[in-house]
Amino acid sequence: MPSLPMRPLSRPHRNLVLWAVIAAVALASLAGVAAGGGDLMALVVAGGALFIAAAFAAPQVVLVLALVGAVAVGRVAFIDVTVSWADLLMVLGTAVALRVAPRRNDVLILRVLVAFAAYFAVLAMVVAANYSTAASLELLHRLMLVPGPLLVGVAIVRYQRVETALRCLLVVLVVVAMSAVVFYASTRAPAYPFGIHKNAAGLLLAFGLVVTLGAPHRLGLRPSMLLASRVVLFFGLIATQSRGAALALVLALVVRALAAPSTSRGGRRLGVGIGLVSLVLVVAVAVSVSQQDLAPDASPDNALSSRTETFGVALGYWSEEPVFGAGLRYFLEPGAETGVAHNLVVNELAESGTAGLVTLVALLWVLWRAIRTSRSDLAPMAVMVFVVEVSASMLDVFWVAGRIGCALVLVGMALAEPVRGRSLSPARVTDRALLPPR
Repeated sequence: MPSLPMRPLSRPHRNLVLWAVIAAVALASLAGVAAGGGDLMALVVAGGALFIAAAFAAPQVVLVLALVGAVAVGRVAFIDVTVSWADLLMVLGTAVALRVAPRRNDVLILRVLVAFAAYFAVLAMVVAANYSTAASLELLHRLMLVPGPLLVGVAIVRYQRVETALRCLLVVLVVVAMSAVVFYASTRAPAYPFGIHKNAAGLLLAFGLVVTLGAPHRLGLRPSMLLASRVVLFFGLIATQSRGAALALVLALVVRALAAPSTSRGGRRLGVGIGLVSLVLVVAVAVSVSQQDLAPDASPDNALSSRTETFGVALGYWSEEPVFGAGLRYFLEPGAETGVAHNLVVNELAESGTAGLVTLVALLWVLWRAIRTSRSDLAPMAVMVFVVEVSASMLDVFWVAGRIGCALVLVGMALAEPVRGRSLSPARVTDRALLPPR
């Protein structure tokens, strides 16, 4: 009897079968946890199975979660270390992004990745010269903090989910801002919304304001909704009392005002609005410094004095090892005399020496030039995000998961070379689709 030809499953049926198989594996693994056997291995298998399902069936969801996961500051134990949910989501997003990015014609992204490779090579020598477990883990951490978010941003463009990603980010940040306002109104203290540190929360809310100013056309909101979002984000930022984020946003607003045409009516109105917002932020920062750092009854451990003391100790470490510094995360070693320096330049000198700082500056310069070269309509947003992130790092810690990931995903969107004339839905991601257009 002749055999009947087998018809290939349609995409919805393939996804249904895939989800069924993966769900069965995940449930079996979780059952093993409930039974008390092989807890860690069962969780790893369950999580890996669910990720594989999401990566094949809904990669766009994983990518968007990697962006909005910047607010997920909680930590989860994994073997002998703890990692933040923001890190974990970014790793998963990066794994999905590797399917579609980078391509051979992604010249801007490739330049940045080459510059990062040089920086990473220097960090590897720093770790070899000052080896510790914390240093080796931080080396891997930084490998994830820069290339991963950039590739996630590129993949979001490839799948044509920019609008969805930006809207989801805005919704999440508006909720964070409302929580910050409620926190401050009830405690009269700097807001820690949902447990997010006030400085990290302030910077994330600044990113939200930047998105509404640099890419409002991608949000698809009515003017009234856009204005309401900006107002909520602004007051949320004020509630955190994050001075670094406020001053960084002021600098980004100045850059935005200088780039806007001043001759048009809209440009003049934008300039006036930016001027008023910047004035309010500067006054708020000045009042905060005078009350908390310069007042006669100010605490001896206030932010200004503690930073000054930390800078002195960190520069002392650098003077002893000027080339490769004291090693990544030197301040976590037993007997360390200080904590992390809240300044990108000082901390980089102390951790990786002159060699690390030079290659980091080169990396940031290449990234800045790539943003300025981009012809994407998201380039204005990326310029402001870059200014906010780098300038805020002069008063805060730079290498922090979540906020730097959020910033670089937004930058990666602006550096992507989009696929012309078609969308990379899961059914259309083929080897041919990954090639540059002829």
